[in-house]
Order: sequence, then structure tokens, then C-alpha cells
Amino acid sequence: MGRFKVPAWMNLGLKARLLIYSTLVMVVLGLFDGPLFQAVRVFAASGVIGVRLGYWMGHGLVLAVLLAGLYLFGRQIDRPRLMAAARDGLMAFVLSGLAAQLLKHLVGRPRPRLWVQGVVHWGPSLKEGLDS
Repeated sequence: MGRFKVPAWMNLGLKARLLIYSTLVMVVLGLFDGPLFQAVRVFAASGVIGVRLGYWMGHGLVLAVLLAGLYLFGRQIDRPRLMAAARDGLMAFVLSGLAAQLLKHLVGRPRPRLWVQGVVHWGPSLKEGLDS
């Protein structure tokens, strides 16, 4: 008995499979975008602790302090891999922040509060509010 043959069209490379899977994930996440947005608005209006905690978890200074603490802890117990992980994490955090700011200012999409005021500007801008 021979091995099952995979059709040629199914024999995709890693990049193609990654592209297909990531597209499927984005489509599925897109289906939850509206309900998730509504849920976050309800929780934010009610002042739920999870929303407040979520804000601080995503705050850059908190992450930088945690990574610096991880680095110092790794140094204290003499763990080079732990120090390298903290250093690389901090470097990735800083570089991703710079890339995000660059992309936001290159696109120049107005914040929702400015849409209400009639500001319809797209394109590179350094003005406040055109970086959403």
C-alpha cells in the first residue's frame, strides 16, 4: 500500500501557508470586531477594573520597568539568557514603538473626535490628532 499523494495545488510552501492562515485569522477576528468594540465601550463606561488594568498593561512605561526589572533580576542571579531576553524584549519594544509612530504619521488618519469636527485629512502629517 502506497503513501497518500498530496495534490500539487495543496503542496504549498511555508510562506504561502503562513499568508493563507494569517488571512483567515484576520477575517475571523474581523467578524468579532464590532461586538468586541461594543463590549469594550460598555466596560469602559462602567469603569470595570479589567479595563483599567488593561490600560496599564499596555502602557509603555510599565513594560519598560518590567523588562528592566527582569534584566536586573537576571543579573542578580547570574542568568545571561534571562538578561538577553529582557534586553531583546526592550529593544523590540522600542523599535516597534518607533515603527508604529512612523507608520501612524505617514498615514495621517484623523482621530474620531476630529471626524466629528469635519477634519478629513489623509496623508503624511505631524499635526496632533492626525496620527490615529
